Amino acid sequence: MSDIFPDTDTPAGVILATPRDSTLDCLSAALDEAPPGSLIDVIGGFQPPAEGPYLRIFETRASNVCGNPSTTRTYTHLGGKGELSVTGHRGVSARHLAASAQILKQEPNRFKQLLTHCVSPMAAVRYFNQLSEGGSRNLDDRPLKKLVIDMQMGLVSE
Repeated sequence: MSDIFPDTDTPAGVILATPRDSTLDCLSAALDEAPPGSLIDVIGGFQPPAEGPYLRIFETRASNVCGNPSTTRTYTHLGGKGELSVTGHRGVSARHLAASAQILKQEPNRFKQLLTHCVSPMAAVRYFNQLSEGGSRNLDDRPLKKLVIDMQMGLVSE
């Protein structure tokens, strides 16, 4: 894991978008290795043990559904290297997806120019931090509507 966090003094943003069977192992590694002040966002599902920090993380993740509550719930955890913030979310409900699909069918031209930015994961972190701090909804001098994170962008092959 030390290769993932080469700068142990700088907090990191960790996104765990994992298959259900590997989430706990990945979460455990992140809790042990992430630098102090890091934020871990658990997207992958998991079945938690009946007690302990994984249960609290599971409950925190489960409480953040479809943008509710409007202020994201987080859990503060003392990780292997210091204090961490852990959050997560359950994504979009079937009801919200169905409603969105209906709107797209009824008004296809309304969303023609919806995807306005495609960025690397590192740029996404900067943009999301800017937005969370109440910054402008203009990114790269253009209004932000929807942003796509290209997980391949910015990678260096060896």
